[in-house]
Amino acid sequence: MTGRLTAALDARIAALDAAAAPEPPADPDALPQAERRLKRRWLVALALLLLGVVITAVYLGGRPTAAGATRAITLTLSVPLVLAVSAQHGYYRALRRHAWTAATADEARHARAEAADDARRERARLGLMREALTDWCEIVGHLVHRPWAPIEVPAPEPPADLLATLPAAVALGLVAGRDAAAHERAVHATLAALCHPGWCAESFDELVAALDDGGRRSPGGYLAADLDVRGGPFAPRRRLVEACRAGRGGALA
Repeated sequence: MTGRLTAALDARIAALDAAAAPEPPADPDALPQAERRLKRRWLVALALLLLGVVITAVYLGGRPTAAGATRAITLTLSVPLVLAVSAQHGYYRALRRHAWTAATADEARHARAEAADDARRERARLGLMREALTDWCEIVGHLVHRPWAPIEVPAPEPPADLLATLPAAVALGLVAGRDAAAHERAVHATLAALCHPGWCAESFDELVAALDDGGRRSPGGYLAADLDVRGGPFAPRRRLVEACRAGRGGALA
C-alpha cells in the first residue's frame, strides 16, 4: 500500500517540478506605455489650460457680458480638467490590471511550491512508515517463529512398515475406537499445552529485556522502539530487529 502511495507521490512531485511557469502578462510594456500616455495627456491638458487662459484673458479684455465671461472661464477650466481626469483614470486602470496579473502569477507560484512541499513531506512520512512497518513485520515474524527465510522442503513421510517397528511412545496417545473429532480435540489440547496464552507476548518481553537498555520506556509507558522515527543502525527499533536476527531473548515458542 505504501509502495503505491509513494509511487503516486513521486509522479506528482515530478509533475509539479516539470510544470511550466505561469505565463507572463499579455503585454509586459502595458504599464510603461500607460505612464507615457499619462505624461502626454497631462502635457496636453496644461497646454490647453495655458492657451485657454490666454484666450479667456483676451476675451475678458473686450468687456463681455457676465454670462459670456462665465462660459469662457468654465470652458477654459473644464476641458483641461476632463482631459487630466481621463488620463488619471486610464493610468490607474492599467496599474490595477498589472498588479492583479502579478498577484495572480505570484499566488500560482506559491500554490505550486506549497503543493510540492506537501507532497515531499508526505513522501518522507510514508517512507518512515514503510520502514517501520517492515521492521515490525520482521519482528512479529521472528516472534511467531516464522522468520523471513526460504521455505524448507518437508521431510518425506516414512513408510508404514517402518512406523510399525517404532515403539508406542512415539505415537499420539489416543483411546482406541475414537472418531476424528476426538483426534482433533487431542491435537488442540497438545497445542494448548505447548503454546499457552500469552507465549508470544512473553517472547517479546524477553527480547526487549535482552537489549542493553533493558527496554527503556517513556513516561507514557511506550517502548523506545515504538516511538522511534529516526531510523539508522543504532535506532531502538533497528536494534530490536537485529536482536531478533541474532536470536536473543530466549527460545521462541
